[in-house]
Amino acid sequence: VESLARLGICLGVVTMLNLTSRVYDHLPKLRDKLLSISHVAFFLFAAHEPLMTIIRKVAYSVIKPVHDFEFAILYFSIPLLTIVIVLLVHAAWSCLSRKTLSIVSGGRV
Repeated sequence: VESLARLGICLGVVTMLNLTSRVYDHLPKLRDKLLSISHVAFFLFAAHEPLMTIIRKVAYSVIKPVHDFEFAILYFSIPLLTIVIVLLVHAAWSCLSRKTLSIVSGGRV
């Protein structure tokens, strides 16, 4: 499972670099939108791992996957759920207290 995770990370990095270069070159409106939300990237980077660990442990204890398909669904859905939750937390925190969010995220608000 660890080698699969490493392969997934490497493929994800290469894919995102490829996609972002295409967006930068061919879709200026989307590029501008992505740049406008880039301040969330550090918060996502900092918060994703602890939350994803918790979600993974809960998901595997509740669902108890047996078949490869179940493992694959969890493998892809847990990171997506983590991203959504972190983005929602960031948005709520930004509305409630931009100052503390700025402190927590190193002034990246």
